[in-house]
Amino acid sequence: MQSNNRPKIIGVTGNIGSGKTIFCKNLPEFIQVYFADDIAHDVLQLPDVIDKLVTRWGREVLSDGKPDRQRIGSIVFQDYEELAFLNSVIHPHVLIRMQALVMRTTRKFICFEVPLLFETNLQECFDYIILIQTNKENAIKRIMQRNNILEIEAGNRIDQQIEDTNKEKQADLVIRNDSDIQVLYQAAEEFAKRADKIAYKYIKPFTMAITGY
Repeated sequence: MQSNNRPKIIGVTGNIGSGKTIFCKNLPEFIQVYFADDIAHDVLQLPDVIDKLVTRWGREVLSDGKPDRQRIGSIVFQDYEELAFLNSVIHPHVLIRMQALVMRTTRKFICFEVPLLFETNLQECFDYIILIQTNKENAIKRIMQRNNILEIEAGNRIDQQIEDTNKEKQADLVIRNDSDIQVLYQAAEEFAKRADKIAYKYIKPFTMAITGY
């Protein structure tokens, strides 16, 4: 798919705690940014999704009739098979919504922050991919502070993802986030200045990746 009547599609990814969300939030307004996790949270409220979660895990994963993300997290981040099940339920809906956002936008650039971009084989759906990296020690500290969880649980969440070194060759830009946060702000600004140089690629719509789940 290559056409000047669609936006250039940018993917930002990186392991949990890498700083990818901060990077995306500091991109200028001319780059329209969406967060796959936010889309997934909305999808989690769909009746058919709730039915599948209850069938699998029981009504104890609900709070006031809605999925309790903390309870679900305690299940899926301890067991890869349960995480794979959750992804198989949610991701098709997320991809349909992402493709709809691409079709509706009038912006020249649209950016998706996708934590599991490589894990779900979406690399062929983007014109340009940015990988944000940090070392495991930094990531664990950030996750513990942000989510108020123990070190072992933070480590389990990191271990569910592919090692960063296996992603570098497939990314167009790799940004290290091991030092002062201002370095990440500057990296976002510098990327935005070069955004016009991004070339269209022959990519596939997100909906064509649904069969990969």
